[in-house]
Amino acid sequence: MSLDERERQEEEARLKRVTEHIRRQLAEWDAVLERRKADLSSIAKHLWDDEITLDPEYSGETAVHLSQQTQIWAERNRNYEHARNMRRSLEAVLPSPYFGRIDFRERGSDTAEPVYIGLRSIFDERTQEHLVYDWRAPISSMYYDYGLGPARYRTPDGGSVEGDITLKRQYKIRDGRIIYMFDTGDQIGDEWLQDMISKSADDKMRNIVATIQREQNRIIRDDEHPVLVVQGAAGSGKTSIALQRVAYLLYRYRTKLRADQIILFSPNRIFSDYISNVLPELGEENMVQMTFQEYVENRVGRSWQIEDRYSQAEWLLRSQNEPELSLRETAIRYKTSLRFLRVMLRYAEMLGREGFMFRDVLYKTSMVFGRERIEQLFYETYGDDPVYVRLEKIKQHILDELEEFRKNRIKQLYLRLRREPKYLGADEELRRMAQTIVNRRVEQIRGQVEKLEFADVAGMYRRLHEDRALFARIASESGTGVPDRWDEMASWFLDKMDKSIIPCEDAPAFLFLYEFVEGIHPFNAVRHVLIDEVQDYSVFQLWLIRRLFPRARLTLLGDLNQTLRPDTGLESYEQLADVFAPDSPFIVRLHKSYRSTLEILRFAQAILPAGEPSEPFARSGEKPKLVIVDDEQAMAQQVSADASSLLASGFQSVAVLCRTAEDAGRAHRLLDAIAAAETTHLRPRLLTKDDVAFVKGWTILPSYLAKGLEFDVVLLWNASADVFFQETERKLFYTMCTRALHRLILYAVGRPSPFMDDIPLSLYNVERRCSEKPFPRLR
Repeated sequence: MSLDERERQEEEARLKRVTEHIRRQLAEWDAVLERRKADLSSIAKHLWDDEITLDPEYSGETAVHLSQQTQIWAERNRNYEHARNMRRSLEAVLPSPYFGRIDFRERGSDTAEPVYIGLRSIFDERTQEHLVYDWRAPISSMYYDYGLGPARYRTPDGGSVEGDITLKRQYKIRDGRIIYMFDTGDQIGDEWLQDMISKSADDKMRNIVATIQREQNRIIRDDEHPVLVVQGAAGSGKTSIALQRVAYLLYRYRTKLRADQIILFSPNRIFSDYISNVLPELGEENMVQMTFQEYVENRVGRSWQIEDRYSQAEWLLRSQNEPELSLRETAIRYKTSLRFLRVMLRYAEMLGREGFMFRDVLYKTSMVFGRERIEQLFYETYGDDPVYVRLEKIKQHILDELEEFRKNRIKQLYLRLRREPKYLGADEELRRMAQTIVNRRVEQIRGQVEKLEFADVAGMYRRLHEDRALFARIASESGTGVPDRWDEMASWFLDKMDKSIIPCEDAPAFLFLYEFVEGIHPFNAVRHVLIDEVQDYSVFQLWLIRRLFPRARLTLLGDLNQTLRPDTGLESYEQLADVFAPDSPFIVRLHKSYRSTLEILRFAQAILPAGEPSEPFARSGEKPKLVIVDDEQAMAQQVSADASSLLASGFQSVAVLCRTAEDAGRAHRLLDAIAAAETTHLRPRLLTKDDVAFVKGWTILPSYLAKGLEFDVVLLWNASADVFFQETERKLFYTMCTRALHRLILYAVGRPSPFMDDIPLSLYNVERRCSEKPFPRLR
């Protein structure tokens, strides 16, 4: 028997031993679950069969008994859920318990110990043997960081263990069988990566634990830097790294950190759904996910329509020939800048001394507490206190007076009801009626007072735009000066505000004033904040996030090549220095892209010759293709035929990417009509910013919603010269192309986009389905 055959038999025997151990553990957990389920049923039966209630006739002792029993039930239920989660995580790894192995000889030892690495730890209590180490364990880090030879790992107490790796092996295990295994001398082998990334895109992101690269592992396990910035090329695994990082942190600080103490700011709800399976796959609960838009809307309330970034992007893309475009671009650059932040900080400082605006507290038309009294308390009685302390004290004044008003109003209404002939009934009934009517309205007022709505935040933001002299004074005192075209910007904003709309670029400043009123109550329990697509955040937004989560470490992930527009996000990471001071952002750059084929990435790189560098992973495929047609209907016919053919050939996700939502809607109508006429044809699905889930198949969506997603095939709708010609949209064009894993086809009606003129003809194929002669390249 050869050595290779003997080794394989030994490996198969070991795998069998591990899977048998897992099955025994599953059986043990099944027994535990049965006992705990019976225990829960018994407690519940005891609670309800005895008909224990909280009726006043029962003694305090009975109420205490009920409380104790409820607490016991809650504790037992937590134990049951823990057991169920343990069983679920074990069952998940049964088909493939591990994916890697290193043999590590510790310094001073004569023998090397095998270390098998998988998604979770598997320990044999009887033999005290680690059958499998969790990929996040300190010793497992060597699998990702070292090849054969000297290696070391850090221990939880800060020390290190040194030695040598004498063997490094990778496994493909499926349904408890070794499909293949191979030894490698360095990082995760290219063959393994090729196998993983050549698969079709799914409707949910997969974990990358088995293929984490050395540079990615360092980011995942970084414990040193309070603000970590990851600049990663399209397809470099930024989002995957972020999620593996969350899983690592939850493992590393298990006794100190919970999933609900980690927040991910994601670009949209579709993206949130797309990544929702990764952490549960790794045996962890999902962290809190939200968009910045959701936070603003929740904080400001529903009385204002806060424009989201996608509506803003749609407006900008559709307003190329509008006279307002230049003005709004100027407003966006200014109102999202540190310059405007300094104006708002100075304005807030001034409001503490003068000019704070208040509303009367009214019961219908009756005065409960007038704004003049509020202003007197604010500036005279409590003028030495911080603003939020003053408002809290005034709130209590108003609530006390509101209670007196309530009592008097009930008496007045009761007497009026008694005098009305149509209200017949006993005095007690009339009194209850008066109480019900008054209390309902007073509770509504009380809620408004509790939320400090007597402070007119919107009015103060409006006044900053209405009073030109006031703005000039504040801008001068802030050291920034009045920007060009301020009067036009202010008038444009006031027109929107009159329609109850707060433009996206005004949302940070509007939120700032709301937070200022309450003193910026920080979320101190949050320990880690991750921001994906950070290049689309303004410095004003990031400044607010830092103040809202002052005790949190931050991981920021982005790609400056994929900014929606140059005027709506970050221009460079150097801008972050002022935002996060005194913390200094630590910037890591990931150049290698694992998503697209070599041909697609080289094509995309030529669109941004001066962009952030990216290095393609050596996976070859077909060249991108440009299809030129005569008109939109011909384009729709060709796109429909290509989508049908590609799906039939086995691709799981085909995306028609359009420049705007308006374009996507029109493309959907055309393509759906063609599909409806062909009864065997798959119908396309239109994705909008209001959708909450991503599904594979044939989808049509606007460019900006595709960020962070990937598809087997991208069909780029209407890459024509009269559609994509603005230099400000070059990065958007690049982003659309880099969503493709395996195939990229662009369609143009007539002359293609001038962006194509920068791409060497050797990097793509051209298919002409038009009557016109070839177009000369514009440059």
